[in-house]
Amino acid sequence: MTVYDEYVIAAVPTAPGAQTLDYWEYRAGAVRRSGPAGTVKDGDPVIDMAAVDWDALPALLERSARDLSVAKPSSRYVIVDPWMMDHVPCMRAYLSDEYGRGGYVLAGTDGQVKKVVSG
Repeated sequence: MTVYDEYVIAAVPTAPGAQTLDYWEYRAGAVRRSGPAGTVKDGDPVIDMAAVDWDALPALLERSARDLSVAKPSSRYVIVDPWMMDHVPCMRAYLSDEYGRGGYVLAGTDGQVKKVVSG
């Protein structure tokens, strides 16, 4: 799932236990299917979004603003997915300027920060 300031896009299983995914989009108060998203990758868990500590999101966004030192951000979003290195569900708060300078703050789905990557 990717959360932007004005909308959200999520790859959701087509049925309970299914390995196929559809994209769903939430924008302007409405939800709609926006097309097929592929299949669940080997080793990646399907994340229960209800288990994510969404209350930790504001602090994660504040931390990205503080630690990434992007003077004039032009892009800000959060991705919740299995981390490519260990396949453990995580949240990553990204921040960048119009030149692509910035980075992300990686946290567990409990909001505990694990890594800050800038550059």
